[in-house]
Amino acid sequence: MTEQRNNATDQAIDSALRRRLSPPDDETLAQIVNDAVARATAAPPPVAGVIGRTRLWAVAAAIVGMIVGGWLFWQAVAPRPSNPYDQPWRSVAQVYDDTVQDFAPQWVCRDDAEFARSFADQLGQPLLLAQSGGVQALGLSVCNTLSPRTLVLLARADGQEVLVLVDRIERDRTITLPPESSLKLFRRQIGDLVLYELTPREQPAVIEHFYQRNAS
Repeated sequence: MTEQRNNATDQAIDSALRRRLSPPDDETLAQIVNDAVARATAAPPPVAGVIGRTRLWAVAAAIVGMIVGGWLFWQAVAPRPSNPYDQPWRSVAQVYDDTVQDFAPQWVCRDDAEFARSFADQLGQPLLLAQSGGVQALGLSVCNTLSPRTLVLLARADGQEVLVLVDRIERDRTITLPPESSLKLFRRQIGDLVLYELTPREQPAVIEHFYQRNAS
């Protein structure tokens, strides 16, 4: 069951990433080709007889060739979204530094039910986040820090960037920050999950608002 949930989550995340940049599908390509041939054959041949028909089909073939060639070129050079679980290990401090450079989540949940299912599918236990003044939850991402499947909530607390890293308790380990880091690290356990809030603030602003409820 856990493997099925993980596969479903993999597919959902991959689909969300692919929607940003994807080549035309086979049906769209076929429609483009058919439209090009129809436009070419609709015009009267410039020369009657066999020569005219030959030239007509040559033009149509050239149009189709350009379309198919362009599509194949796009397939070869278009960037592909990477597997979100195929990431090198990073420390929590590095995850924070990398994330704040472009503070955008990999996917955004539409409602509480989808938010809870993201945690249930990924980590085997649903979690919800209560509304809190001054805290803006932006969305979720995946990073490789406690494990390759660590979930990360991106949030802002009174305008400051905050990360909450969540994983299974059996993957927990000792986490330390570099002595020169200005960040603070706060820990909380909820059921079978461990949560770490990584923040420039002196007190946690987000992890205390997580709670457990069965996913709908």
